[in-house]
Formats: sequence, structure tokens, C-alpha cells
Amino acid sequence: MKSKFLYLFILLWILYAGEVRAGQLVLVAGPGTSDTARIGHALAALLADGSTAVKTVESGSDTESIESLFSGSADLAVVDSLSAYEAALGIGTSSPAEKRALLAAAVVGLSAEHFLLAGSGGDKKDITALSGKIIYLGPENDPSTYAARTIILSSGIESFSEVGKDWDYDTAAELIIDGSLDGAVFSGIAPIDSVSHLTSTMGANIVLLGVPDEKLVSIRDQWPIWFPCVIPGKDYPAVDRPYETIARPILLLAAQGLDKKTLTALLSRLFEKAADPALTGLPYPLTESMTLTYCPIPFHPGAADYFTGHGR
Repeated sequence: MKSKFLYLFILLWILYAGEVRAGQLVLVAGPGTSDTARIGHALAALLADGSTAVKTVESGSDTESIESLFSGSADLAVVDSLSAYEAALGIGTSSPAEKRALLAAAVVGLSAEHFLLAGSGGDKKDITALSGKIIYLGPENDPSTYAARTIILSSGIESFSEVGKDWDYDTAAELIIDGSLDGAVFSGIAPIDSVSHLTSTMGANIVLLGVPDEKLVSIRDQWPIWFPCVIPGKDYPAVDRPYETIARPILLLAAQGLDKKTLTALLSRLFEKAADPALTGLPYPLTESMTLTYCPIPFHPGAADYFTGHGR
């Protein structure tokens, strides 16, 4: 009699646990101070409803987030498209060793890149003065470095010597200060700490470099995660016209095993609520058009069903 009771108890527990897992989705993002973690927490609040709870779990990196999808410990993940691209190809220092067949649910943000050319002297309006000089463009095999090199080659600067492919931006800033380096392109989200250090220490000339339309194709041929992006000119001091640059999307990925009807319903709820930016806690609205314009990887079947009905 006791064994029958124990068997019944175990069976009921399995059924209960399965029901709880079915009614709860796990969204992984991280690390804790990153844009992906911030977006992940905002999305979890938007996606939850009375029947489905969305639990946010922080990871140590985008790579860990991607691995969580394939280990079965997460249903959704928010990652930078660079990490997703590297994982899909099995390349890069931070990617898994094996290729991962990633599936997108939506684009949930854009990370705009800024290219700041710093020089140790001369007229900031004449960047060709760096022709024949020693210039740092960024670390080797980095997508921002490739874009910076493409921009510099189209700017009129000729016959320069590129150095420091194993340096970081702080090293380049210090070498400009001590006179060992003539110039450097700092890529990232402005303001960049190294640039702030330069201007406060020696008042270095800083030029915001745009991305020419004719160079966008070659940049995307090498790194298809980049897309055109225009930032209003008034967002920056002494910049009175729109800044044409590039941006890479931040992606919401879905596990292959996530039921497509569940994901379709999640996306419907997400975009319905995200029409009001006040609900997202994010500085921009989330729209279907953002996903349709900027998604660089294949859709999950549930996302494909959703976007087929919304302009795809």
C-alpha cells in the first residue's frame, strides 16, 4: 500500500513540474550590467501574462546565453548580433567551437557604432594631414577595426602605417599623449573613455567619422551584421547635421524546441505592448519594421508565422 502511495505521489509531482515548466519560459541575458541584460529584464516584464510567466536568468556572456538555448535550460536569449554571427559560423574568440543553428525571434535593439579619429595635432578639419603617419585602427580581426580601416581608406588619408593590432584603446591613447603615435580611430559607443582621457589630458583633435554609402557594401560583405544608421546631429556637441554611421542589431533568439504557437503569441503580445515606449523602459520603441529591416539570421518558425502576417 505504501509503495502505491509513493508511486502516485511521484506521478503527481512529475505532472505538476511539467505543468509549471509549460507555464514558465526562461529568458537568459547577460552579463548583469550589459545592454543585453537590461533589455532582457524589460522584455520579460512585457512578455509575461496571466498564463505564461517569463523568468529572467543572467549569464556571464552572450556565449553562455547561446549555450543555454542548446542545453535546454532556456527558451529565449537576448544577445548581440556579433556573438550570434560568430556562433553561427563557429568563429571568433568568444564563440562556441561548434557551429550553432540559431533562430531569431525579433530584433529588440540597435547598437550604433561611432568612429572617432583622434590626432596629436594639426587642423581637425584636414584629416589628410595624417597621410604618411602612424595610425592605430583597433584590434586585429575585429569587425569595428575592419570598418574603421575601410572608412580611413576612403577619407583621403594615404600611405599611413597601421600599427598595434594587439593593443587596446587605452594603450593607443597613452601613445598619442607621449608622442609615439600620430593618430587613432576609436570605435564604440560614445563617449569613449579613452577619447575623454585624450581630450582632458592634451586637448587632442577629435573628428567624428561618418560611413560613406559607397563603403557600406564592402563593410557588409565582410561583416553582414552591420546596417546603415543615422543619428540626429543635435545629439552631439558641435555636430549640426545627422551622423551617418552603422549599427548592429541586438537579437531575441528562440530555442529550436520552443513551440511556434507559443512564440507567435509572445511576439504578438510584445509588439502590442511595445507600441507604448513608456512600458518598455527602453529609450526606443520596438517595432515589427525594426526586425524586418535588421534581422541578419533565419527566423524561428513561430516568428516566421508572425511576421508573415505583418509585412514580411
